[in-house]
Amino acid sequence: MKRSAEVVIVGGGCMGASVAYHLARLGITDVVLLEREKMLATGSTGRNAGGVRHQFSNEANITLSIESIALLERFEVGHCAGQHPRQLSGGEAQRVALAVALANEPAVLLADEVVGQLDGDTAARVLDEVLSSEFAILFVTHDVALADRVEHRYELVGGEVLAR
Repeated sequence: MKRSAEVVIVGGGCMGASVAYHLARLGITDVVLLEREKMLATGSTGRNAGGVRHQFSNEANITLSIESIALLERFEVGHCAGQHPRQLSGGEAQRVALAVALANEPAVLLADEVVGQLDGDTAARVLDEVLSSEFAILFVTHDVALADRVEHRYELVGGEVLAR
């Protein structure tokens, strides 16, 4: 193993590998890329910016960052910002996925068990958020209490779709 290098990059995720690649393209070849995982460039932790924060240097990116955190907070997962998906519980991952879906301002949201990973109280609050949004939602659920909260409800009974 090399004991010194002109450049040492700590973190061989997407960003670290990209930095090493671009340095090599510039002719800087005495580079060591350190990564604790078994493979390089397999993901990003969100902790790749160090003190430079260049990616948030323009107004659009700053606004996007602020609005993203606000959207996560609407679904009670603001504390998950910057965490890797593997670090989230099933319920946190489901709420983050909903926030991401809403960030895209869909005309229609299709969801299977939209709050299935959540306890009853959290499910009710999250469903309130989803139902108050400005889009149509089509969701499938086995939870009759959730189904009772929507304006138009259909049930699959004996292979037939019935309006309720």
